[in-house]
Amino acid sequence: MEEHCTQGTAEQADPSLTLQKRFNRAPTTCPVIGMVEAYAELRAELITFQCKECYVYRPPPASSIGHRAELWDVDHWLHEVSLRIVTCDEECTIKLFDVKSGALFAECNVPPDAPLSMVVEAVVDSSRYFALKIEDRASKRHAFIGIGFRERTEASNFNAALSEHTQYLRRKKEAMERRQAYESTADDSEAAGGSTQSELSLKPGETITLKLAKTQLSPSTSTSQALPRLSSGTAKLPQFRRRDSGSGQIPLLAPPPTTVSGQAASQLPEVAGKLADCP
Repeated sequence: MEEHCTQGTAEQADPSLTLQKRFNRAPTTCPVIGMVEAYAELRAELITFQCKECYVYRPPPASSIGHRAELWDVDHWLHEVSLRIVTCDEECTIKLFDVKSGALFAECNVPPDAPLSMVVEAVVDSSRYFALKIEDRASKRHAFIGIGFRERTEASNFNAALSEHTQYLRRKKEAMERRQAYESTADDSEAAGGSTQSELSLKPGETITLKLAKTQLSPSTSTSQALPRLSSGTAKLPQFRRRDSGSGQIPLLAPPPTTVSGQAASQLPEVAGKLADCP
């Protein structure tokens, strides 16, 4: 009794001892470092899909076009199970559990570097049935089983969860490739002696002086000269003719006034007389 109390007190004082016993590791001198190292080995698992009721079938060999659910005798299933899709970083596993006991019935591992159709294949004549490739981790033996969902929404969510994991792997691979390409480009520029962004920046205390040439304005375009202005006496408004009441014509502008000099005005009677004498 005293040993049990002493052991419990020691584990409460140093929580890393519980994790160290779980991973069979020697205790460290620092409790904080021991807890960090122990928790680093733990990986979080995420359940992306769960179905409480689905059915397992024993399908015949697939034809050249794939599996057909009409050949499975869907009214007589092999086992009733619950299904979960569990992901852990790049790993994805489809686990089947017995409905009554809750024990693991079978599992299908989705490889991150292989097409999804290698382990999960939809039948050609229905959207509620799939063929899974299950494998024993110890013996590496595999077999194909069929699973069927009662509702089409469950089958659609099952397919969507697998597609989301595939898209996650693709985006992660693209991000790693871009990062490697960027690092290799940066290493090449440093090896070639190229200037980096830090080398182009100003050092503390440095200044930049800019010399701008002054533009000289010509006298004709100088703004100091005043623009000519028209006097109010010379400006005349256009005069309009009166429109006849019976006609629908648009009024015309009056002709511009003509100025005649004094010499030209004195010669007007003589010119008019000559025009009258002409036959």
